[in-house]
Amino acid sequence: MSHQEIADDYGQVIAVIDDRTRVINCKDDIQWIVQHRSGGQWRNKAFCRRRATLLRLLPKVDVTTASLLETLAEIHP
Repeated sequence: MSHQEIADDYGQVIAVIDDRTRVINCKDDIQWIVQHRSGGQWRNKAFCRRRATLLRLLPKVDVTTASLLETLAEIHP
């Protein structure tokens, strides 16, 4: 597992939304990051500390993923 946030095998992926969007926990454990795959690598698009903001920024997610994201703390610990 990689410690680089842009790596495919980054160890702190919270959820894969689709083949081009994922949510990770940042390496410093202070926020969640929404990433989009572009040009063959993951690129940071948004940084969130509040779950509500994170959910608002994401494209429509399936029920299983939505349930998983709802288990996150209201504010990143």
